[in-house]
Amino acid sequence: MVQVKKKEVEESIRDAAAALFSRKGFRGTKLSDIAREAGVGLGNIYSYFPSKTHLLYSVYRPWFLERLDGIERAATRAPNPRERVRAIFLGVWRDTPEENPNLANALMEALASDPPGSGKKDSLLKDSERRITEMLRAALPPERHFVLDGDLVSNLCLMAYDGFTINRR
Repeated sequence: MVQVKKKEVEESIRDAAAALFSRKGFRGTKLSDIAREAGVGLGNIYSYFPSKTHLLYSVYRPWFLERLDGIERAATRAPNPRERVRAIFLGVWRDTPEENPNLANALMEALASDPPGSGKKDSLLKDSERRITEMLRAALPPERHFVLDGDLVSNLCLMAYDGFTINRR
């Protein structure tokens, strides 16, 4: 018999996971804690998410993309290119980890604990790099756009974000 997935059960699991990851981080959060908080059986979690890391991404992705929305709004309000770029980097490096340090750090914990060669569970890195490149392109004068080719600057920005996030703890 095919199990019918219910949106409210999935949301309950995700909400419980978000609260626990925000409070305890990735390593400190057990799937059994999430199940208990969500009011579901542990097996139900696996019906909706193949792993704890996948569940984290389902919480982290919308949270991080919402942060990027806020960073973009702040950058567009800045008076000149220098201040727009500054708003982007400070938004990623300082403001995002400060907003929810445990959740920001949870992704680093998850990636560090995944077995080597397991690969990314989500396209968040590439999506975020493209988004940051777009923000920087809008912030910089056209004659400076060449520095953004290949998403290298945004990749560096996100690698530094990892370090700022870990050091924020």
